[in-house]
Amino acid sequence: MVGLTGYILTVPRSDKPTTWAQNMAGAVLVFALFLLAYGVVPSEWIIFANAYLRWDEANVLLETYPITMTKAVARDIVAVGIYVFFLVANVVMFVMWQNRKTAEEKGGDSSDEAASATSATSAYGRPVTKKV
Repeated sequence: MVGLTGYILTVPRSDKPTTWAQNMAGAVLVFALFLLAYGVVPSEWIIFANAYLRWDEANVLLETYPITMTKAVARDIVAVGIYVFFLVANVVMFVMWQNRKTAEEKGGDSSDEAASATSATSAYGRPVTKKV
């Protein structure tokens, strides 16, 4: 899913407005990525750390006079790091999505005929087919 999102970020923005179905597909993709990033991955890390690594309250990682740090604290710090990583990745991907180039900026057809054909629109935003 991350690879698909990376590919979509490289495709230039179309001059045509997106359809309802394209918007819904994008919303489902973003929701699925959020669900994985913020729900499944941290939960699976905590389960893995508890069950296989045995990072629980009984195992002490660092013990000094004022501070006693157990492996459970380290487990939770890693979980917070996962959340922070995905939050930063989300912000970066949102900025990349908003700043992606259009087809014209990437070297598309920029002739005067194409510009005049696309500029002739009705008051409702639809292309005009007949000259008035």
